[in-house]
Amino acid sequence: TQTQPSVELEPEVLDKIFLLDSAKQTLKQLPLEPWKRETKSSRSGIKYIIVISGKRSQFRISPDEQIAFVYRPFPTAQTNVEHIQLYAMDSGGKDRTFVTRAVKGRSDEQNPSIPLDVVKSGTSSYKLTPPGSHLGSGEYCMGMLLPQNSPVPCFGVN
Repeated sequence: TQTQPSVELEPEVLDKIFLLDSAKQTLKQLPLEPWKRETKSSRSGIKYIIVISGKRSQFRISPDEQIAFVYRPFPTAQTNVEHIQLYAMDSGGKDRTFVTRAVKGRSDEQNPSIPLDVVKSGTSSYKLTPPGSHLGSGEYCMGMLLPQNSPVPCFGVN
């Protein structure tokens, strides 16, 4: 069995997501990037697309790194940490994008997020880990059901 690194560090900043560098025992805050929602209509249906400017995030993670994030919510928040979602983005154009919802006829499909394991960590924080603690090469963003006009934490793996 593989053991996960213990999180002894807690962010001093609330409501932000940090990458845990288990080797150095440090936290690195993921940069927040603005996004916009676009709607594309065609004969086959409607797509709701999230667009983040630029082909890639400046924040990079090695594909060999065991990935764990740390999040500390506001103490009085009614936030359900399990609603934090991780999305893989398409970076084939000048921007990074992903479809959040597609409506085709009577079918209404939500874009599935990458599941995160959520474990209480420390006195007031949570550790969030993707399956197997690794992600494939690509661009990613995280959000709590993407609140309107709130910048989202973004990063890339390569």
